[in-house]
Amino acid sequence: MLKTPKFSGAFYNALCLLFFLIASVMPAMGQDNVPPGLNRRMNISVSNKPLLSVLRRVCKKADLNVVAAMTVIDDKVLCSITAQNETVQDILTRLAKDKGLTWVIKDDMIIFSKSSDTSSAEIAGQYKTISVKGLITDDENIPLPGASVHINNTSIGTVSDEQGNFVLNCNKKSPLLIITYTGYEKQQVVVSTGDSIHVRLSRSDNMLDEVVAIAYGSTSRRLNTGSVISIKEKEIGRVAEANPLAALQGRVAGLPITVSSGVAGTSYTMQIQGRSSIDNGSEPLFIIDGIPIITPGKKINILSSIASQNFDDGGISFFNNLNPADVESIDVLKGADATAIYGSRGANGVVLITTKRGKPGKMAYNFDVSKGIKEVAHMAPLLSIPQYLKMRNEAFSNDGMSPGSIAGHVNYAPDLTLWDQHRDVNWQKYLIGGTAHSTNVNAAVSGGNTRTQYLASTGYHHETSVFPSDIGYNKGTFNFNLNHKSSDSRFFLDFNIKYSTDDNNLYNAEFNSFLLPPNAPALRDQAGNLNWQENGGTFNNPLADLLKKYEIKTDNWLVSFKPGYKIMKGLIFRANFGYDKLNTREHSQIPIASQNPYTNSVITGTANFATSKFNNYIIEPQLDYSGVLLKGKIAVLLGGSWQQNDIYHTSVSGEGYTSDAELNSLAGANSIIYQPDERYYYRYAAVFGRFNYNYKDRYIANVSVRRDGSSRFGPKKPYATFGSFGAAWIFTNETFAKNLLPFLNFGKLRGSYGITGNDQIGDYKYLDLWSSLGVRPYQGVPGVQPQALLNPAFSWERNKKLEAAIELSTLHDRLLFSIAYYRNRSDNQLLEFKLPSQTGFIAITRNLPAVILNTGLELTATIDLIKHAGFNWTLDANLTVPSNKLVSYPGIENSSYYATYAVGYSVNVIKGYRSTGVDRNTGLYTFKDVDKDNRLTTADHQILGNSDPKYYGGINSSTRFHQFQVDILLEFKKQTVPNYYYAAFISSQLPGFAFNQPTLVLDRWQNPGDVSNVQKFTAIASSSAYALAQNIPFSDIAYSNTGYLKIRNVSVSYTMKEKVVKSLKLKSLHIYVQGHNLFTFTGYNGFDPETPYYFSLPPLRTIMAGLQLGF
Repeated sequence: MLKTPKFSGAFYNALCLLFFLIASVMPAMGQDNVPPGLNRRMNISVSNKPLLSVLRRVCKKADLNVVAAMTVIDDKVLCSITAQNETVQDILTRLAKDKGLTWVIKDDMIIFSKSSDTSSAEIAGQYKTISVKGLITDDENIPLPGASVHINNTSIGTVSDEQGNFVLNCNKKSPLLIITYTGYEKQQVVVSTGDSIHVRLSRSDNMLDEVVAIAYGSTSRRLNTGSVISIKEKEIGRVAEANPLAALQGRVAGLPITVSSGVAGTSYTMQIQGRSSIDNGSEPLFIIDGIPIITPGKKINILSSIASQNFDDGGISFFNNLNPADVESIDVLKGADATAIYGSRGANGVVLITTKRGKPGKMAYNFDVSKGIKEVAHMAPLLSIPQYLKMRNEAFSNDGMSPGSIAGHVNYAPDLTLWDQHRDVNWQKYLIGGTAHSTNVNAAVSGGNTRTQYLASTGYHHETSVFPSDIGYNKGTFNFNLNHKSSDSRFFLDFNIKYSTDDNNLYNAEFNSFLLPPNAPALRDQAGNLNWQENGGTFNNPLADLLKKYEIKTDNWLVSFKPGYKIMKGLIFRANFGYDKLNTREHSQIPIASQNPYTNSVITGTANFATSKFNNYIIEPQLDYSGVLLKGKIAVLLGGSWQQNDIYHTSVSGEGYTSDAELNSLAGANSIIYQPDERYYYRYAAVFGRFNYNYKDRYIANVSVRRDGSSRFGPKKPYATFGSFGAAWIFTNETFAKNLLPFLNFGKLRGSYGITGNDQIGDYKYLDLWSSLGVRPYQGVPGVQPQALLNPAFSWERNKKLEAAIELSTLHDRLLFSIAYYRNRSDNQLLEFKLPSQTGFIAITRNLPAVILNTGLELTATIDLIKHAGFNWTLDANLTVPSNKLVSYPGIENSSYYATYAVGYSVNVIKGYRSTGVDRNTGLYTFKDVDKDNRLTTADHQILGNSDPKYYGGINSSTRFHQFQVDILLEFKKQTVPNYYYAAFISSQLPGFAFNQPTLVLDRWQNPGDVSNVQKFTAIASSSAYALAQNIPFSDIAYSNTGYLKIRNVSVSYTMKEKVVKSLKLKSLHIYVQGHNLFTFTGYNGFDPETPYYFSLPPLRTIMAGLQLGF
């Protein structure tokens, strides 16, 4: 029944309190009149190091930016200093005195000058026309093209060219240059007449300057107008799973992600900001290195297996083909401003996966090996043999009969009459209590110079299972990347090729044999063969299920080629050529050895074979322009997209095998059944554009437009236009904000509105469709029957997205907090519309004015609790409170959807019978008879709730203490999910039958007057208790309103000291231990509320230990 665990309310309140406390300390901790950070203490010991780099290191501790004329401090000025636990102010005073410097502080700048010069405060106030030339590089002298250079408090500015050079003319004698580059720390430099400067920018560790990928480009969190969450390679590498999507769990606000089961290679379910379609896909668009991945849903298998058994639509995931060690970042795009440029494919959000690239430098080798174990994290407590025998005898007593030993009789009970009454085996532990072993090996080589960089990597993954069988999973991957640019930096290219192959061995049978009676006979006889009986009492041997093999092999190629050419200053032509090829081969079998000889008079084998071929091509030419307009920076993108996707499926079954040795081929089959081949051709074309304007890093506007054409829609409406507008105001860059809100380091208001589309509808649905399935031949000629009627006006589903957010940073950028509200309105739903039988067709797919509304709040916070040279502690938290509602559906009461949906409620609404408890006199379940007709029908169904998460999120703690790094990720969710009763009653494994049960059934009715939530036991299918039990899966008894707190990931690592590493002739040495899905705290009665279907293998607890070497 719909029960809430006691911890849920308290846990929710604690989360709210956490966010409240973070928000409440913001003003209090930011108000001080002392220049920030000058009183912080630090240790430093340097000898003959460049003075400028030492000053920057010290000032960074105080959150100050160093400003000095190049004639005052250049790279040749060296210094030495040793200080232990001294304040920043004392250290700066010593350094300045030794070099004859003086300094003053203005805002977040510390300005140095020579003691004999004009005072530092006057440097920026002297005017004279000068020409400044310079070179901008990173710390390793790699040029940074496109760096922004402008004179403080003016509109004069420029950007560096492809070689990092810039030229700037101005009328100030000693102008203060502000130099910025996405992902790097801002620098401020005072220059003099004729100066030619070399500015080295350091990578920024400020969260706001973190680079995030967006559609056809990149930006920073500081300047972004849309909603983008980025997960970097460090976070991905700390997750002990073979599928990179596991790294998203608990980290992304607005994205609940769950694994279908604990089976190797299984798929993940993802919905960004809720379900937006009634009948069609709500999965996001995945793009890997610029190639949109188009597969039929989230799974790639045709045949069923243990991986397919889930309350949701489980299966084998495409993303098994991607090695997490090859992934550099995963960026999740959510709002209209971030997704509308993808037009018809962006309605459900976009996930950008970027793989690693080579970097300039000497050839470097990296080697990573890890081994670990996997096991079921939590076992459900089952009945012991005394409890089980009592349940069975009580059930027969309730049915008014005694157990018998004659097969075929209604009271046949070999477990009570023929089998050992003292044997007590926990079949759950026997069948899924094993330990799986996992091995990962990854090797990479990279290097290059400023013009050419390369990276080649390979990986291997091996995994066994928790089942008492030799089934396992093997995967091999290869990745190669090459980046090159010409000597004049005008031509450039990026080439990437990936290949993966895997072999996943599972089995194809029901995952419920662990409920075998605890006194069932031994599974093997003395000769080691499968045992099927004891004392004449037969049973279905669960080891036989493991013989029903299922195997899927995949080969995947991903190739991308991205050339580009600089036509003129600020104008660049780019092109993206992509190819994705996926082949799958499946084989499942039911051998003779797996079939019970006592219940099958004629036994033959069966084999199924299936193949799939996916070919995906894409060409995207683009023009990029960046420049200056009206004292602001502009960026313009124009492009086109052409994509072709071809899918081919074939499936065939062989029956009547007389030898298990022949099951791998159709040659030994007595009869062959060919399923109709399936071919799908998808064509897509689009033109798109984006205009971005940034005025002084204060006001930012972004406009995107896309015109799409798709072969999935009717000839009258194959095209549609989508677009968005986004804007951001960084109000802390305003003078008034600095005075009114001195405790804020950063504040931004942003919002966006746009229209996107959904084309996840399958192919050919607008056509007349006919099928030969289920049609008897007429005079030997195969017949066909109508399936769907032509609809030339068949068109797009639309999603109108609105988002507003505020982002704040305080405590010297140590606390970043954001609140976002989204409102996504999805209409023009494509639904099956019933037709009168006189038309000869069952239904027509058409657009109906049904409207789905998704709204929600997303809260995120990042705080550096401790930030010292040898000790850092950072907390990240996110919380999402979503809402989903079917706002309107005209005529729903006359449609087939009326039994499933209800206007005013979530599209994930749960309809069914409302239980009124167990009758105290009869011990039978009772339900509310809504229409008072003394019988239960669908007319008695009521709204019981919905399966949407009430809230969800995660908290990540990252701690670094000298060489140690500890990361802990907690994930939480509150949601209504199916419980044990759903699985047991829908599969007719009722309490009282010859199946073991969880101990929760012991709270059952036994005698008149008993108050209980579990009806009396029954042992026969003809009883009244059995008849009423058939209603349980469609009632509130089958669902639990539960929540959980999961220790999702733990990573502990140690980086060897540089001195030790050099003595071993290595570049780096890293030791780590990782855990995944370690513990779950919940009131849910079952294996794991994340995968609530009881007869599905739950997510496994994983513990890995590894070693990383660099040389």
